Order: sequence, then structure tokens, then C-alpha cells
Amino acid sequence: MSRFGPARLLTLALLVAAALLVGSCSNTHHLNIESDTCWLMVIDGQTEAVTRDCGNANFKIIGGFHCIRVTNLGPTGTVRIRVDGGPWSAYVSVNEVAESCKR
Repeated sequence: MSRFGPARLLTLALLVAAALLVGSCSNTHHLNIESDTCWLMVIDGQTEAVTRDCGNANFKIIGGFHCIRVTNLGPTGTVRIRVDGGPWSAYVSVNEVAESCKR
């Protein structure tokens, strides 16, 4: 008799199927910021999801979100963003906000 009985093989197959299903439904997103100035990023208006930086940046966002907003802090320059390799937002000037929202 096999070391793995039919019940163990079925359990193993179900675990593998569940792992594949969870992996294919992952909620990981990639954010690109293109900037020649400093900026402030906020995800869904949450104060714990705030990043302040300067220049170009790339982020991996794990989990869902509704809107990402990046404010150009200037004093000169432009900022634009894109999510998951999609279209770039328009360039925004000082004190303006680039935004990407999921529908």
C-alpha cells in the first residue's frame, strides 16, 4: 500500500489547489511616481499610509486601495503617477495633486 492513502492524496491536492487560488487572487499593485521635485503620497486618505520623498520612486502596494494621491510639494517641477503599468496621469505642478482611483 502506498505511503499516502487516498484521503491524504485528496487532502494534499486540496491544499495545493487552495494555495494556487490564493496566489492567483493576490492583491498586489505597483505604483510608479515620476518626479523632478518633492512630493507627498497618501493612499485612501489614511494618515498611516503617507510617504514624503523627492524624485522618482516605485512602490509595491499589498492589499486593496481606492485612490492614491500624490501632491507636488515644489517649489518647482512636476509629478505624475501610474498604477500597474497603466496610463500615466497628467503632469501636475506645484501644490497640485496627481490621482489614480480604481473604479
